[in-house]
Amino acid sequence: MKEFVLDLIKKKKKRYLEDYSEMLGDYKRELETIKGYNGRQLLELLQNCDDEGATKVTVALDKEARTISISNNGNTSFSKKGYRSLFIANLSSKTSRKYIGNKGLGFRSIINWSKSIEIQSNNLSLYYSEKNTKENYEKLFSEEERQRIVKEENLSENIIPMPFLSMPKLKSIDQGDFKTAIIIQFKNKAFSDILKQVQNITSETLLFLKHIEEVCFLGFEDVENIKCKREN
Repeated sequence: MKEFVLDLIKKKKKRYLEDYSEMLGDYKRELETIKGYNGRQLLELLQNCDDEGATKVTVALDKEARTISISNNGNTSFSKKGYRSLFIANLSSKTSRKYIGNKGLGFRSIINWSKSIEIQSNNLSLYYSEKNTKENYEKLFSEEERQRIVKEENLSENIIPMPFLSMPKLKSIDQGDFKTAIIIQFKNKAFSDILKQVQNITSETLLFLKHIEEVCFLGFEDVENIKCKREN
């Protein structure tokens, strides 16, 4: 799986270098997707876990590190189609009607919260960050080329017109017992929205999900160690 992801990164770089308008198109589509799903990020992540067949999900807050993680015990890890959907805006691995999530595009909504996003699955870590996006952009395009892009597209000087979910840092890890975990280092301004969405997850929420029986919240003052369970 690692070689497959590395090949996706290689192809993405080649496509952007051959025609930077491909990068701009992906960037604009990502922005539109983010707008469409703002305010329901946590629900979208739970739907993703449910689509993987998870029966238990743990949502953990680390205030010191300013991270929120969503891990699950699903039946399947990230598939090749799943990884491919991360690299191509508006492409989803969810081709079956059994899935609840709207074509998987809602996953991108967490970019609104994020300084960084790490996806752990298949003993691989895919790490995305604002810093990484900037570094990739500056490596691919010279200063002269970046200035030409800004001028031709009438962009602000501080805009990095590359999708946040484009070329992650990749490394092998020992992820433990869970199938997939999403770890978000969130922006300060996102914290109140995260708390609001956590408080809105109740036992009734699970009625709209097929597999999840329990959501365990850790590190939240108002819901410390509370388990949201499906009501029979």
